[in-house]
Amino acid sequence: MKVLSFCPSSTVSASLPNLIIFFITYHIHKLESAQFRVMGPGYPVTAIVGEAIVLPCHLSPRMSAVNMEILNIRRSDEGQYYCFVQDGSYYEEAPLELKIADFFFPRVNPWMVVLSVILLVLFGFIGLTLYLFNMKGKHLGEIRKRDTEIDDLQRELDWRRNVVCPGLGSSAPPVQEANVTLDPDTAHPELVLSEDQKSVRWGDTRQDLPDNPERFDTWPCVLGCEGFTSGRHCWEVEVGDGQCWVVGVARESVGRKGGISLRPQGGIWAVEQWGDQFRALSSPVTPLPLSRAPSRIRVCLDCDRGQVTFIDAGDEAPIFTFPPGSVSRERIRPWLWVGTWGSRLRLCP
Repeated sequence: MKVLSFCPSSTVSASLPNLIIFFITYHIHKLESAQFRVMGPGYPVTAIVGEAIVLPCHLSPRMSAVNMEILNIRRSDEGQYYCFVQDGSYYEEAPLELKIADFFFPRVNPWMVVLSVILLVLFGFIGLTLYLFNMKGKHLGEIRKRDTEIDDLQRELDWRRNVVCPGLGSSAPPVQEANVTLDPDTAHPELVLSEDQKSVRWGDTRQDLPDNPERFDTWPCVLGCEGFTSGRHCWEVEVGDGQCWVVGVARESVGRKGGISLRPQGGIWAVEQWGDQFRALSSPVTPLPLSRAPSRIRVCLDCDRGQVTFIDAGDEAPIFTFPPGSVSRERIRPWLWVGTWGSRLRLCP
């Protein structure tokens, strides 16, 4: 008679609740001298907390035997067991290792826990550092933006002070009062210039003038002789009570032949009165109150900022400003467009 039994090692509690150990006897031809070996699985047996597990064990040569089953596995059941088989005075045993797996609270290496905590703290610190740097960058960007806006407002204030009352600006370069004259080589053949080249009007007949490259041949325009590439310059244009005129500035390379675009894209920055319409020739056109149509316009050109401002020379009220960067960096010249209906323009002084 051979008896198969399982015993936990001394390091494991001898009492296992809900442990059902089945001993089965088997009959082997009553060969008392027969010998055998007890064979375990050769690898740890894994069980899940709360479930049952069979600890496999067999005899070699193959003989009938029954394994042991443990019900309601607990974590305390983990450890080493021995399969003990006795036949008369002969016995053998084999060790088995039982490991418990807990899906809800798995056992982990303490060093892995420490490493995980360290990495979590490290990543948290890095994330906080990046967040603070990002916030600092945003605040610095907002501060720089506000500083730039303040500087622009200060320059604009200085500019307006110089325009209205030359010499009062605190930091802006002084405005140069330009003594502008008209260039007869650029005047359209139907425009008549005065002898001092200060005024221009629409003539009754087309003059027989050389068709040089500088001359406007389609639109009734004329350029000033002076050109500016840097600094701040102002001059005034008397428009009187005429109802068809355009006053402004043009780049040196503005088109002279055929139709031209009276817009910044065409190289012209100006304001106009056309009958009962008063507007700035921006893109798109900006309507202006007809009540603000002046009899005398002050043109203020800031080459360094690429800006031109039009002011009512009578009450010094701003009319319109093409913002900084609007005017191209090439040479800029005074520009006039004279229509019919008795319009006459004169440069002052």
